[in-house]
Amino acid sequence: PWAWTQVTPPCALQGLLPPRFFTVGRLDVASTGLLFVTNDGQWAQAVSHPSSNLTKEYLVLLDKAPSHAQVKVMMQGVDIDGVRVQPEEVSSLEEAVRLRIVVSEGKTHEVRLLVAAAGLEVLALKRVRIGGYRMPRSLRLGECMLLKPADIKKATDPKAELAERQAAAPPASSPSAKELLRKAGVATKAKIP
Repeated sequence: PWAWTQVTPPCALQGLLPPRFFTVGRLDVASTGLLFVTNDGQWAQAVSHPSSNLTKEYLVLLDKAPSHAQVKVMMQGVDIDGVRVQPEEVSSLEEAVRLRIVVSEGKTHEVRLLVAAAGLEVLALKRVRIGGYRMPRSLRLGECMLLKPADIKKATDPKAELAERQAAAPPASSPSAKELLRKAGVATKAKIP
């Protein structure tokens, strides 16, 4: 439960309206991660509107390591509200039960539905990047920080977004899904390239 207190803002005492804050994006109650809060409605619209083509990156902890076929199912996408949505990228991280999923649509529960379509369960979901801005690893659950003007600009900069995506992508020499499963001690009969 939350406790709320009513406080009269100083601007109200001077006859001014208090600033209006906008959240950019949304996270369901079972998800954590990056969320922007701003009083700049134009910037909020530029970041959140689908026409901006900004991607969002999530780290997903699964109930078990996905097979190559399950990753393929995720990449094929799902229908949400009559619209077919597909992730931009699905890649395994060091631990076989963790994925990095990049989406551009940002539909409600999109990542969870992609994972469910593959017959897997999400144990934890964290958004780590919106556009060209990556959440600092030092920022803990429930903490917030004031963004610098360069950070604000970075969020909507396509070049910064591309750089962040490339920096986070697994290197070409990263282990195959089969090697990741073997490393995690998961026995599988499925053929995985």
